[in-house]
Amino acid sequence: MLTIRNLDPQVDKALRAKAQFEGKSMNTVVLEILRAGLVSERERRFHDLDALAGSWSPVEAGQFDAAIAGFAAIDTELWE
Repeated sequence: MLTIRNLDPQVDKALRAKAQFEGKSMNTVVLEILRAGLVSERERRFHDLDALAGSWSPVEAGQFDAAIAGFAAIDTELWE
């Protein structure tokens, strides 16, 4: 639990107006603002393997491309 003391009246008024306008609780609005200000957009949005994209060296990328090149070939006998 967190208690905020000595909140500036202008900030309090702005928070209440934002909460009312968005139809959200004050708690939700404050959490969203804190999250937006303290956690980067990338950290909020991506929790997958994007950090690995583009991390291969040109040699590794070429080896991978060569290894999967056969997957692009169409076996016409299977499609008759």
